[in-house]
Amino acid sequence: MRRKRVAVIGAAIPAGAAITGVVFMFVPEPPSKTIWAPLPEVVDRAAPVLPSPSSTITIKGLGLTGMRVFEHPSDPVKLGAYRTDKSLYLRKGERFVEVDIRGGEVALAPDGRRVATLKSRTLRLLADGKTSVIRLPAPAQRPIWSRDGRSLLLTARDGFIVVDPQTREATLIKAAGDTEYYSWLPDGSGVLSGAGGGVRFRDLAGRETRVLPWTGRPIGVDAFSPSGDRFVTYCPSVNVYCVWNAADGNRVASLLPTYERSRHTLYGWFDEARLFGGWSGRSGTMDLWGGERRTLTDLELDSPDDPGPQLFYATGAQ
Repeated sequence: MRRKRVAVIGAAIPAGAAITGVVFMFVPEPPSKTIWAPLPEVVDRAAPVLPSPSSTITIKGLGLTGMRVFEHPSDPVKLGAYRTDKSLYLRKGERFVEVDIRGGEVALAPDGRRVATLKSRTLRLLADGKTSVIRLPAPAQRPIWSRDGRSLLLTARDGFIVVDPQTREATLIKAAGDTEYYSWLPDGSGVLSGAGGGVRFRDLAGRETRVLPWTGRPIGVDAFSPSGDRFVTYCPSVNVYCVWNAADGNRVASLLPTYERSRHTLYGWFDEARLFGGWSGRSGTMDLWGGERRTLTDLELDSPDDPGPQLFYATGAQ
């Protein structure tokens, strides 16, 4: 028999996110009945040990008091850009150079070389010193690159918008009833959003293909692990992250962070066995049981309440 769970969700905007132009909120749909969630899987807690950082990049000036970046050449995820109140700084080797983005929301491509910025219906693409402008069919928020870097996804009031940067075509796909911002499925064949107290899968025509109503709402711009076999959500319980098997919806792990979740931004997956995020001027990894951290960045903050810069990570080759 499956274990009974009661799902409770709310609407939230990640810390450090820039919201401009038309702002709209998603109103969660209350669950119409009690949800029966699958029992958690038994998983092997052993994971390969991460190598110690072999290099440290110290960033002085450039809008910061000081930030250190700790890396190993084998790291699958690396800091690709950061944003202060005034500017965006894009990585070039072991340097960060200022880029004129003219405000708006920012999305860094997986290769770390291209940037998309969004202001309501105006999407700008910056690559190799050149800028192209795409007029969207509707006001939108939160641009997200697909994993292969070939498309962009944006959330509109009545659905989602898919953009082809090569042809500059932007297509609005109508969808109703979703309660969170949209993000890509791992293979780019569809999108993920919230559905009441869980998640909803749609294809690129907007058709619902699957609903897992017990999981809690999805986290971040990419909730899926690198393989696509798992995804992470805010558990219906307070101050806990949940990891789920994407194939059958069984719970793999529940993470109770050793720090206060309300002061933490979960960026996504570092590798198949670890998540990574930022808190109190640092970013780092944690395994699926909330431990085994490795620091990725640390920053000298002016005060404990200072959120610091917004960090953007490149998940592809640098």
